[in-house]
Amino acid sequence: MRILYHDDFDGVASAAILGAWRKKRRPDESLTFISVDYGHTDLQWDQERPKGLDDSEPIAIVDFMFHPAAAIYVDHHATAFKTPEHEALFRQRFRNTQSMDAPHYWNPTAPSCAAALAEILPHFTPQFEALIHAATRIDQAQYDSVADYLEMRTPAIAISHAIPLMSEGEKGELIRRLMTTGDLEVGAAFAAPAIELAKQRIREGLSVTEAATLCLGDVAITDMVMMDAPWIRFAAYAVYPKAKYSFTIYRTGTTVRIALGKNPWLEFDPQHLGNFASQAGGGGHAYAAGCQFEGEDAYVQAWRFIRQTCTTVNA
Repeated sequence: MRILYHDDFDGVASAAILGAWRKKRRPDESLTFISVDYGHTDLQWDQERPKGLDDSEPIAIVDFMFHPAAAIYVDHHATAFKTPEHEALFRQRFRNTQSMDAPHYWNPTAPSCAAALAEILPHFTPQFEALIHAATRIDQAQYDSVADYLEMRTPAIAISHAIPLMSEGEKGELIRRLMTTGDLEVGAAFAAPAIELAKQRIREGLSVTEAATLCLGDVAITDMVMMDAPWIRFAAYAVYPKAKYSFTIYRTGTTVRIALGKNPWLEFDPQHLGNFASQAGGGGHAYAAGCQFEGEDAYVQAWRFIRQTCTTVNA
């Protein structure tokens, strides 16, 4: 089975839990882990099989958009369906089928995908209680402070910083170690080289964040493309702690990406950022979302999106 997982901590945790459950039921089955993200250009989500995968092995998808080819599907994003046809198909064919052979479960009220898995596998997941708790805390941005996140004060937070910097093979091995032990200390020890690289990137990013950030109404906007520096999540709130939202533009290769986020240290009813991102082909939650732009005018497109979204948010 090929398990497609969202390329973040909750996705990794969910892949580990699903992989462990699948191995317990089918010990001889081979598992391959494949990361997916809204910014990946090879998703092919509008094709018969995602990412150009053939039908030689079944596909499972966790913590990402629904696809009709999925033999197993579990998610909690409100933006789980790329098209109205996908949503109609899910509701007609699957309707949150909690079959132990082929569960299809979507619960947009679940605080994380790992927590959604615990809802349908309650007798299997106690061994992963710490992993599920960490996935929920990170996915909900339940950090004590900006420093709690930036200083990586728990193994789970450190792993979350490391994941974007790990190769596909390294992330697959991290998942295998977590599915075997459920131990976050073990995961952090394996991810130690990427964690050190993440610490270096944080130092580099923080050194230029203030100069790269401006505040328009309730939104702190950080342009890391112009600064040629790595994006550091939540760093804008160290500069503008009273900003309700942060919008960050950054580049990976030739792709210009936008990260939208709610200030987790302010109490207010946010606008649904995932809905804004989905209009540009991305997605996410009410409080955290992302999208991307390609082509020669990607940077111009990104700023056009930022201006339009700021106008709506500040209205």
